[in-house]
Amino acid sequence: MHKLTFLFLFFTTFCRAQDFGNLNAQWVYDYKGGHAFGVTLVEYDRDTIIMGDTIKLFFRTYNWETSSGVITSRRSEPIYIRDRNQVVEYSYVPTHFDTLYNFNADIGSSWTIRERRFDGTFTGERLTRTVLDTFHYDFNGVSTFCQEVQSSTEIILDTICSGIGSRIFYIDPFDYLDLAADGGEGGFLRCFSNDAIGGIQFVHPGAVNGGDFTDFEYDCGQLTSLQNTPTPNTDFDIYPNPVVDVLHIESSSLPIEHIAVYTLQGQQVYAEALEGRATSLDTSAWVSGMYYVIINGQYFEKLVVGR
Repeated sequence: MHKLTFLFLFFTTFCRAQDFGNLNAQWVYDYKGGHAFGVTLVEYDRDTIIMGDTIKLFFRTYNWETSSGVITSRRSEPIYIRDRNQVVEYSYVPTHFDTLYNFNADIGSSWTIRERRFDGTFTGERLTRTVLDTFHYDFNGVSTFCQEVQSSTEIILDTICSGIGSRIFYIDPFDYLDLAADGGEGGFLRCFSNDAIGGIQFVHPGAVNGGDFTDFEYDCGQLTSLQNTPTPNTDFDIYPNPVVDVLHIESSSLPIEHIAVYTLQGQQVYAEALEGRATSLDTSAWVSGMYYVIINGQYFEKLVVGR
């Protein structure tokens, strides 16, 4: 009997290969702080290259309501994630990465995570995660590999799934109950969305009407808002289309901050952070066919590459 229960919310318009931290990946976790409650929104921000490695940057936005009813919001410093053949590693600084998830681990095998302080230094404590079971789960028609794991120091069972991550240990594995070095704000996953599997609203198993969540109201449908979902391009000139060798992208009003190009199968063939209102891409090595161009993580346009 697996510990995942979900309600179908929506399908996104793009089908993309599953990877941890896809474009537009978002998580909403319940927040259970000592003097406030609410939700924590975790979002993939962008890719960057550090010492030759492709590193993904994530940010957490805390939305709190105090006992007096005051609601505040605060964004955290970035968390750095890299995915090495289904071993997902994390760090608060772009060095000294530690294993967060190991989807290559078999039943009975373990890995350890070193506890960190806010400044990235280690406390000397370790969290051991042991795989109790492996299985596949169907999310919105996408078969997803999952593991049932047990964490040391507390008898805590967690379900982690490729591309989604943990049900209770969001990005920071120590940010849950008294495992945390910084207060234990972590809570259960409420909802998740990315381009590969669409959106999911989770209900904590065994809870009555989600009773193990706090009373903070959050509509998971907000993850489908236009600010987080690519929309048809009307602000950028992309030419020529079809293209053979060189693609030009220009804007008369909006800055070009990031460009990513994907095949219809979800393979990323180009990604770059930019500054300015014009750029050119060399497409001469791209295979003929249809692609998606996504600008600033928000605007998309279909592109035909032909010879």
